[in-house]
Amino acid sequence: MKIIFTFLSILYCFQFAGAQCGERYKEDIAASTILHADIVYGSNLDSRDQHTDLRMDIYEPEGDTSGMLRPVIIFSHGGSFVGGSRSEQGIDENAQFFAKKGYVSANIEYRLDQNVFISPFLNFLDANNWYKAVIRAKHDIRAAIRFLKKEVAENGNPYNIDTNLIFLYGSSAGAIASLHVAFLDNMDEASDMFRKNIEALGGGIEGNSGHSEYTSVNSVKGIINCSGVIEDTAYLNNNTEVAYMGFHHRFDLIPLDVGCIDVIFCHLGTYHGSRKIYEKAASLGMKSDLHIFDKYGHPADAYKETADRSLLLKKTTDFLYEILCTATPTPVSVNKSRSFKIYPNPATNVISIESTTELLQQVCTLEIMDNSGKVLQRHTFTATDKNDFSVDLPGGVYIARIIPERYTGTPHYISRFSIIR
Repeated sequence: MKIIFTFLSILYCFQFAGAQCGERYKEDIAASTILHADIVYGSNLDSRDQHTDLRMDIYEPEGDTSGMLRPVIIFSHGGSFVGGSRSEQGIDENAQFFAKKGYVSANIEYRLDQNVFISPFLNFLDANNWYKAVIRAKHDIRAAIRFLKKEVAENGNPYNIDTNLIFLYGSSAGAIASLHVAFLDNMDEASDMFRKNIEALGGGIEGNSGHSEYTSVNSVKGIINCSGVIEDTAYLNNNTEVAYMGFHHRFDLIPLDVGCIDVIFCHLGTYHGSRKIYEKAASLGMKSDLHIFDKYGHPADAYKETADRSLLLKKTTDFLYEILCTATPTPVSVNKSRSFKIYPNPATNVISIESTTELLQQVCTLEIMDNSGKVLQRHTFTATDKNDFSVDLPGGVYIARIIPERYTGTPHYISRFSIIR
């Protein structure tokens, strides 16, 4: 018997997501946090080729007995890639702020440039050293993501986290590194300078700071950028599902639009600031927002600017709450023309799909995902009346998504099916 699965059940989950959150993520659900301090999440060689351990502090809400899997925010401090730590600039307090609202906060340290000749900044007169510093930090953030995935898969998920809901929060240098983690995830799109220095350090896009059996690519749900820049906004093109929130001063050491990283580093080329990233994200249809503080300063989340910092935390809270808790428009209209047939159901080793009329003869991609949204299989095919696909997967319930190459008014077609073994 052929069974037609529609997107209705998925729509139902979206409609009630906000009700499930309640005040969680918007207001404090805990008066204090539990700190897991000095956790080694990886290791690597620093700029002097000395082995160093990479450490993070993890905060979780004390007394949270909801049993809900928690979103994760990875915090990366500033310091121009030559200074700063996870206990400075109030970034540790920001981490605790969000942990009290129901998140798990991972406040990390990453490798800094150690080569000092009068001033460490002089080392960046060689542009290659600048790129290496950015790449080391970028690799370490990716290692932090892989560490969290390893904790879930191998150690029983001790922090009760949802690795499908990983957000990055970066300040200044930490924002620069985080932006390149979120959006530069393919060596083919990297600039010549990035590619050359990634190859010099080794490890490719992922890096070799630990837990190579996991991946950090396509793992970021959203990013909070405080006074960061990105080399090229074209890096956003293949990551349009990442939500973007930017904060910046109108007059900043780091360009709001396009320019040098401080006036002494123009030899590094021009970088795109928070406003240009926002404009690109908005043009791509990404969930995005931007707040500009109409003053001189750096970074946007400067701890001494009490009122501005409070506004930043409030806007970030609301932005993340909308992502996690507000019903989002479904990508598929709920009617028969937007459903497709999958059979047999349950299946064993092969499924067949019947495409809707508007998909026929289109080049499409079929993605098979688990219920968390992780893509397990991907097939490219030309839609005909009937297409067959091998599904070598364990027994369970799965989501099938068809993405047509040409936009037809509905970008995705989604149905559920099950496999028995």
